[in-house]
Amino acid sequence: VLENITRWVEEGTPPLEAARQGMREISFAVVAATVSAVAVFAPLTFLSDTTGRLFREFAVTVAAALLISGFVALTLSPALCARVLRPARPERGLKAALAAGLDALSRAYERGLARALARPGWVVAGAALWVALGAVLYQWIDEELMPSSDRGFVMARVVAPEGSTIEYTDRYQRQAEAVVGDQPEVRRIFSVVPLGIGAPGVVNEGFMFVSLHPRNERAHTDREVMSAMRDGFDEIPGAKAFAIPPSPLRGFGSPVQLVLQGPDVRTLAAYADEIELRLADEPGLVNVRTDLFLNKPQLEVAIDRDRASDLGVSVRDIATTLQILLGGMDISTFKLEGETYNVMVQSEWKRRNDPRDILKLAVRGNNGDLIPLASLVHLRETIAPRDIPHYDRQRSIHITSQLDGISQGEALALVEGIARE
Repeated sequence: VLENITRWVEEGTPPLEAARQGMREISFAVVAATVSAVAVFAPLTFLSDTTGRLFREFAVTVAAALLISGFVALTLSPALCARVLRPARPERGLKAALAAGLDALSRAYERGLARALARPGWVVAGAALWVALGAVLYQWIDEELMPSSDRGFVMARVVAPEGSTIEYTDRYQRQAEAVVGDQPEVRRIFSVVPLGIGAPGVVNEGFMFVSLHPRNERAHTDREVMSAMRDGFDEIPGAKAFAIPPSPLRGFGSPVQLVLQGPDVRTLAAYADEIELRLADEPGLVNVRTDLFLNKPQLEVAIDRDRASDLGVSVRDIATTLQILLGGMDISTFKLEGETYNVMVQSEWKRRNDPRDILKLAVRGNNGDLIPLASLVHLRETIAPRDIPHYDRQRSIHITSQLDGISQGEALALVEGIARE
């Protein structure tokens, strides 16, 4: 632009007009560069996957900085130049020394660049050696998707045996709360049984959200606090408790996740149990668990259809009786002091606390007589899966683990090796 201004002045263009044309060229260049840069970074803010979560703040920061710098370059910089710039004067003292040093550095770079361009083979060989050195050193560097940091927040999870009631889980949840509350670094605890996010929670699982004091007010890191919690959780009988660090990308997640897929659930469970036992013995892996539970207690009710038909009782009547008295049913509502309440029909708790209580129920036949269910059904206690997880529409089992003292890359390599064995 300066060369163009000089040429325009030599061709007879008034200096002020030449300066205006130069500023117009600079403005077009700045606007084009700013718009191009913003067009590159702004779309990152609309990504919803892992890439978007990693770079969204970075994209917004860069785009905003480019917009502000473009505005400054077009407005404030020319105005400041008119106020600050003065005719050139001989430099003295520190300014002269700095100028001489920069000139010497520029000349040395120019000589080095000329020598490098004269021997391109040596440059390529040096670059290849540098890349090879980086590839060798890469094997010794710990691998992490996101580095862990002390965020002053940890989570804890309590898992009671399958078939446990909410009262049973709550009793052990309170013991886990006492362990967490004994840590001097803990500031607040939010505890809930069960935790339902988007769906009803499982009654045999509890969750705790633990807020720690600011880092400058406690002597231990969040990892050390979680280690102390695990030692206390190991002393709780009757339930399993885990201390979980928050995921850098999601609130709930594990740094190590292995998915087993196959058509047969029993075969998957056998492999998952073997892998879980092997991983639990490896140092650095803690809180190893799977999400498939095949030991949920279940009561099967087999209806004697011939006898029910002889007594004039339909299968639907038996099923409806069991549904209403054991599961409960909302049949109406009533209002009291401006509030609306549901009217639920259900047998008393003490009358549905034991599987044999089902045999004490009665169903009404076609002739109006009450017929005990003991003469119509047979009970059998079994176990069944709590649910069957799926991944990519296939039956699957997720094996997860937390880390303690090893990197994510090292843990993934260890898990993959055990799974292949």
